[in-house]
Amino acid sequence: MNTEPRQRYEAVPGRNAAIINRPQTIVLLLQRAKNPVFVVGSCATPEEARLVARLAGSAGCPVVATSTAVRSFRAGGLPCIPMPAMEISARLADPSWSIGSKEPPHDLVVMFGVPFVISSVIESGLKSFSPHLRVVSLDRYYHPHCYLSFPTIPEDQWLIQMEAILKEAVG
Repeated sequence: MNTEPRQRYEAVPGRNAAIINRPQTIVLLLQRAKNPVFVVGSCATPEEARLVARLAGSAGCPVVATSTAVRSFRAGGLPCIPMPAMEISARLADPSWSIGSKEPPHDLVVMFGVPFVISSVIESGLKSFSPHLRVVSLDRYYHPHCYLSFPTIPEDQWLIQMEAILKEAVG
């Protein structure tokens, strides 16, 4: 397991992400969050989109799909809110904004499938300018700007971890 950023030039010194060691950690964060939101990017495959939609559905939180991820969600009949990645990052930084019917602000953002360079910029901005938010990455690459992140792991191990998280969340 590697805790080095995928592209070193994107990582700045500072507080790094804690490593997701147990599926219960993610499930507890989702249960304790008052207004969580999932952000799914264009790197998510249709199968991964279904997996994330099930996890978000079990937590009762909205899914924002960016770019071509919208097609994956709509093709699978999965609910999502289309929005560009940079726009959702700007809106999440605003403590008076909420995408769902719950009271603002969002307190937990779960990022998945957003291209690494874009997600690194978004996560860095949210970490620096949104003290009301915790950002978690469920990508299989280490993201140093998040509150929690997987280490860089092979895809087969990542799938096992995601299935364990889903099993723990759904029951």
